[in-house]
Amino acid sequence: MIFAEGERSKIVASQPSLDGKEVTKLVASAWKKVSKGDKATFENQAKVDEKRFDREIKAYEKAVAKTSATGKKASKPKKGAPPAETAHGAKELDQVGAVLAKHAKPKAMADVTKMALAGNLKMTQILIAAKTYRMTTRSKKCDPKGFLTELFGVAKAKALMK
Repeated sequence: MIFAEGERSKIVASQPSLDGKEVTKLVASAWKKVSKGDKATFENQAKVDEKRFDREIKAYEKAVAKTSATGKKASKPKKGAPPAETAHGAKELDQVGAVLAKHAKPKAMADVTKMALAGNLKMTQILIAAKTYRMTTRSKKCDPKGFLTELFGVAKAKALMK
């Protein structure tokens, strides 16, 4: 996903007229051309981010335990987001929900949430897929089907679309 995010940005900058599906095809094609060594680099970056998130979530859980007595709310870190941007995850998920409400069946966002809470989807996956498929912008080029396919696979994505 780290590779896809960077590659998507490059493609969109160089060819802004492409729709989400065409950009996704170009990203997939570029990934196939990446050497095993370079792929390992991207996978290692994802592992580093996962470890960062684990540290932050433990700190968050400690903060919740300490603040529950005082009634103050601790801010929860979001997977996939750099530390300075962790507060934006909730806003991005709200935007994803709004896009899915417009283009997919009502069950779609509920399924995303359910899978995340069950631990079957990592918050990193959801937020990066949301950014990759432009689900967090007001762009007409958002790709809700691509987003759902990334998270659930083709069959379930088709079932969740209107």
